Amino acid sequence: MTNKVESIDKPIENSRALGVLKTFTDSKNKMKSIAEKYAIDGEINNTQERTLKERLQVRLQKKQQQEQSNLEQIIKQAYNQCNDETARDPDPDWLVRFIEMAQQIHTPSMQKLWAKILKQEIIQPGSVSLRTLKILLSMTHREAALFQKSPDSYLLHW
Repeated sequence: MTNKVESIDKPIENSRALGVLKTFTDSKNKMKSIAEKYAIDGEINNTQERTLKERLQVRLQKKQQQEQSNLEQIIKQAYNQCNDETARDPDPDWLVRFIEMAQQIHTPSMQKLWAKILKQEIIQPGSVSLRTLKILLSMTHREAALFQKSPDSYLLHW
């Protein structure tokens, strides 16, 4: 059954597959929603009252706020995972690169994984390579979950 609707929150199609209700929206509304979320909707919404430079500033501010929130969530989770184990300072270069990458991690499950990595590195500096971080950064949540289940991924089973 397909019904066109105006609101992005209302489904235009419902289908039951394996007992799971899937909700779809039309592509124009989905694209507009994404553009608005990331403050890149100036041309779509004809928001000419703001200059391109002003729209850029809004987008960068939103991005920086999201990145700060991502980092704070990871740090909070790493802190909560700590049990007063003996710890040392991680390599300063490693830590700077970790922060640069971790700020891009949005999903709670991936943030939890990155928190585990940070905790491990504080307990045992040098145990997680920058190469591993780069690979994890490029993975989706689903790929990382599959990787963690692999017997070869001992590094992620702390």
